[in-house]
Formats: sequence, C-alpha cells, structure tokens
Amino acid sequence: MTTPEQQTPTGVTRRRVLTIAGAASAASVTSTAAAAPREEVATRLPTGQGFEYDDVEVTQYRERVRTVRTGRFERHTGEQFLSHATAPSLHGPFVTEAPVLSADPDYGETHLWAPHVVEHEGTWYMFYAGGGPDDANAIMCLATSTDLWHWERDPDGALFADGREARDPMVLRVGDEWAMYYCATENQRFSRRVVACRTSADLRSWGERRIVYEAPQYGDVAGDTESPFVVEHDGAYYLFVGPTGGYEGGYHSYSSTDVIRSDDPFRFDRDDRVGRIRVHAPEVVRHDGRWCVTHSGVGQNGLYLAELDLDATETRTGVRAAGPSYELDVQASPWCGVVALRTPGGPNLVDDGFRGTRPYLAIGGYGDSPRAGAARRITLDRRRGEVTLHDIPFGGEPVTADWTFALAADWFDTKMAWEVADELSGVVMEGGWSLGTALPQVGDDVDPDRAPGTSAGGLGRYIVATDGSMTVAAAYRPGSMWVEYNRWFNAKVGTITSQFVMSWAGLSRKPGRYAGGSWRVGVSPEGGDLALAERLAAGVEE
Repeated sequence: MTTPEQQTPTGVTRRRVLTIAGAASAASVTSTAAAAPREEVATRLPTGQGFEYDDVEVTQYRERVRTVRTGRFERHTGEQFLSHATAPSLHGPFVTEAPVLSADPDYGETHLWAPHVVEHEGTWYMFYAGGGPDDANAIMCLATSTDLWHWERDPDGALFADGREARDPMVLRVGDEWAMYYCATENQRFSRRVVACRTSADLRSWGERRIVYEAPQYGDVAGDTESPFVVEHDGAYYLFVGPTGGYEGGYHSYSSTDVIRSDDPFRFDRDDRVGRIRVHAPEVVRHDGRWCVTHSGVGQNGLYLAELDLDATETRTGVRAAGPSYELDVQASPWCGVVALRTPGGPNLVDDGFRGTRPYLAIGGYGDSPRAGAARRITLDRRRGEVTLHDIPFGGEPVTADWTFALAADWFDTKMAWEVADELSGVVMEGGWSLGTALPQVGDDVDPDRAPGTSAGGLGRYIVATDGSMTVAAAYRPGSMWVEYNRWFNAKVGTITSQFVMSWAGLSRKPGRYAGGSWRVGVSPEGGDLALAERLAAGVEE
C-alpha cells in the first residue's frame, strides 16, 4: 500500500475536540479515555488571567477536552464508483468484481449512488440512491441478497422519494428499530441543508422523515450534509457529515468532515461538534476491536483507510468574553479563530466550515492556505479592556499576525497587524480578514443582499450577515488596512472576506509590519438589523 501526501489539520469545538493524528504537537495531547467534558474542566485561571471591563467579563481558559483522532491513511486501490470489490481482510488487497447492479430506467433510476449494506437475520440489505427525473423527489431504493453476490431489487419499487437530491443513505440499529440517515434539504426548494432520518421496524416500510441535523448553509442540493454516518460509542452517538463549507472552498472543504456528538440519535447540534477531520464521504467500521474510517472521492486517487480513536484528549486555549449584548469565544490554540459569537443565550452566529472568522492568507493559489495556527502567547490588558493573540503563524511561512480584541459592552473592535520576516515560499494571492457566519444573507452598506461570488472594490463602510431573526455586522475603520483592495461575498457559505491583496507579488520582497485592518463588530437578535450596522459605522467614523 502507498501513503498519500495529505496534510492533517486539527479541528476543535467548544465542548470537545477532534484531530487527525500528527496534527498537534505531542506536548499538547494527552491520551486518556477518561477525560471529562468541557463543562466539568473549564475553570478560571489564577488572578491576572481574567478581568471585567465596561460590563464585559473576560476569562482566559486552558482546558483538556475529549478528542477523536485518526491514524495515517493507507491507500486502497481498485474500488471506484458503485462497484463490487472483495479482499481477504479490511486492509486488502482488493480485487474488483463485476458490478452487482446497473441503473434501471424502468425502475425509475437515473443513477446508482452511495450504497450502504446491513445484515439482518441472514439477509443483506443494500440501500442506495436511485435519483430520478426530479431532484425534488429523488428516490431511495433497496436491493437484497443472501450471498452478497446476487442482488434483487425490492419488487414494490422505490422505498420513498425526498428532496432536494435526497441521497447517501446510512442505516443503523437504534433500540428496537432501524434508523435511516440521509442528506436532503429542508424543503423542496432552495433551503437549509439537512440530515434527515426515517425509522422502520422491518427495513422495508419507512415512516415520515424528521430532521436530525441542520447545516448553517443553504442550497438546492445537500452539499454540506453529504454522506451522513452515525455510530454509537460508550452511550453517545457520533454523526460524521460534510463536506464542511460544501464545494466552495476547494480541497479544504471537499476533504473535510465534521463530527458531532449527541446523547440523542435523532438530534445533533453543530455546537456539539467534537471537531473536524480531513476526509470525504467517510464510512466508519468496527474491525478487530478498533474503529476505522475511510476517505475517498473525486480526485482522491483511490480509497483510503485509517484507524479512528474516539477517546483521545487535547488541550485548547483561548479567551471568552460576555457582555450585555454579546458572548464571544476566541480560540488561540491549537488554531486561531472566533469559534462562537452570539447574543446572550442565543445560537452561535459564526461557522468555520469555509474560511471561518480569522485572519487568512493564500500563498501560491486562491483560498486560505496555509491556515492560521496557534498563537504563541495571549496578553490581557485590564486597563484598556483588550485581548491580543500574538505571533499567529501560517504554516512554515516567515509571516505572523497579531490579532487584538478591544471589548465594550455592546460591541467589540477587532484589528490585525501582519509581520513579514523574510521571503515567502510563493506569491500571496489573497490576504485579509474573513467573517464566516451561519447566516444565509450577506452584504454591505451598498447592497445588503449580495449574490454569491460578488466582489466590490474597497472595504466600504460595513459588512453584514443576517437571516429572519439574527444579524452580525462589522463596520470598517477607514484607513486601518495598508491596502484597501476589495470585499468578497459568498452567501452559499455565509462568508465575507475583506482583502488587502489579490496577487500580492511584492510581499516576499518587502519584509516589515503591515496594518491589517480594524472592524467594530456587533450582533443583534433581530433579522435584517441594518440600524445596528449604521450605529457601528457611525462610531468608527467619529
């Protein structure tokens, strides 16, 4: 077997953390199966590590949280599309056999996608997506076998139809019934992407659907909730779902899967994400007493397998601030970013499935690679009500960023400064600050509802993201970024980037310190609250 040259990023969340092995330094990971959930271990650090300023309580934290980790992926060859392959063991070598089914137009099928097989009382049940002429009513199908070689379709036709583009079924025994998880959209039009579920007593008759997970993104296909896979471990359920950010972010999004933990197999919340692993369309299997996970997909050049550890731990650091109008969680390690922003007690309004909310660079190509790593230190200024994350690295490049938050009761200012020490490995194609939200409408003071992919010159007065019940706004402080190049909007993933460069070829030849911009950020429990944005803009323009 060969080993692909894949990066192994670390993913974290508010409650637990999930990483791929080798992503964090050995000093930052403690391997123990008895780690407590965050609510039991998060404590205020000694005096000097927290303060209160202008009705805002600030707490620096360092906490050990449970994590899930995969080992190095080994590549398997010979499996492509909907085919049949056999091997003497899970580790291969695999031999491609003749296909077991071909799409049957008379059965209503336009394709055969994403088969999932379970065994019950001597019969094998293979569930698969059959498509159909109408994406709003895509069919889910069943074929059975007693030997895994010869398969017969259910004579009663498709099991059910759902949309849009319902597909990727996965079936799990839950108590005394079967649960089928699959990807879909909230309704048959452009709507929130979801994981739906139906239950059955006999694997043939399936009840009405329920939504068990909602992604923050919207669309007319289930791009962010593909390949849902659920496993039970030590009394908890883990949902694997992705690609995070859909297909908008290239490799970072396509090969990225969120893992969400829940005590209820019929309700998963993104705030309970245990982390993120770099895989696409994962299948999770139990083999020789160990968990294993697969990775495959378009352009991945094969099928890969890695061991999966659901009981590791990792240390996370950062700062939380709570004021009368907002709650903020800024993570400093193992990578930097705003991981939570909400009105008091409200839902999390940020999402890091695409580019997140953080400073970013794109070296050698467009996107956000290398991503912001762990800040080397945090300082808290009680007198000024400021928190600064210092020396944020970007891969092995000789460039770092300082990221400061100045906290007030109803808003906070965020500003960045970039330090270039030496020549970079390639041309910087993009750079700036990204605001990644869980809201479907993004815009600015010119147009509060920008179409996906829209770009506007300069940085404008403010940027805003909203839905029918919540708003996030950020007002730009004029003159605070060394080059005010443009702002870019992608409503598909709730993201707005404010950029100082597109193809910054001169960066590698000009070491020095560069102003990265300053924004005043606020949140509102009202949808379409442009008055909030105007107030923030008026404040920074005084």
